[in-house]
Amino acid sequence: MPNHHEDVFFTNIRCNCHQDEENLVDCPDRHCDCYEEFPVERPEPEEPGCGCGGRPDHDHHHRPDGGCGGRPEPEPEEPGCGCGGRPEPDPDPDECPDIHCDTDHGPGPYVANIETAAQKNCDFRTAYWTGEYLQMTLMSIPVRGDIGLEMHPDTDQFIRVEEGMATVKMGSCRTHMTYRKQLYSGYGVFVPAGTWHNIVNTGRRPLKLSSVYAPVHHPRCTVHPTKKDAQ
Repeated sequence: MPNHHEDVFFTNIRCNCHQDEENLVDCPDRHCDCYEEFPVERPEPEEPGCGCGGRPDHDHHHRPDGGCGGRPEPEPEEPGCGCGGRPEPDPDPDECPDIHCDTDHGPGPYVANIETAAQKNCDFRTAYWTGEYLQMTLMSIPVRGDIGLEMHPDTDQFIRVEEGMATVKMGSCRTHMTYRKQLYSGYGVFVPAGTWHNIVNTGRRPLKLSSVYAPVHHPRCTVHPTKKDAQ
């Protein structure tokens, strides 16, 4: 019987009488007198391969499951937005069309009772709906107060009295406003771009107005509690 050792085993049966000039060949007769066995080193068990082809730039440390662990496994990435990790800047109401607040209901579709909304408004000016090309604000003018003499060179404006009494003055020159009318609840005032105008509360309670600008005139989400805040 072949003599087995811990790191050697006998195999590769050869016969010296069947050889060519350089190589021994298998003996067809296992009972030949020249029959012999010679030791061959037992090969080390191979670890599961990774299919890298033994490239020198590949670290051949393998995981027990047979996969290649030469390179560290990357940490799983969370779904990204493509921003490269840059901190998000604070939104600017003048530039970001998607900013929302409790008082400005634009720029999406919206339906409201404007008369009721205006009556509930107690601020001098509140941006109520701001879109891309049009804006509505609500105003509350105290007794004997006014909206202030003003002119918008590139903006048409529509002002409606939702509650109270007032007088409107308009003209092409701030010192010569010849157009004057008395206003009551439900009246509307059309102010062309470039026209000086002012509305004075002549009633005994706060004057409630709604005002439409085209294009947008005030920043989105604007709230002016008093006339002084608006200046």
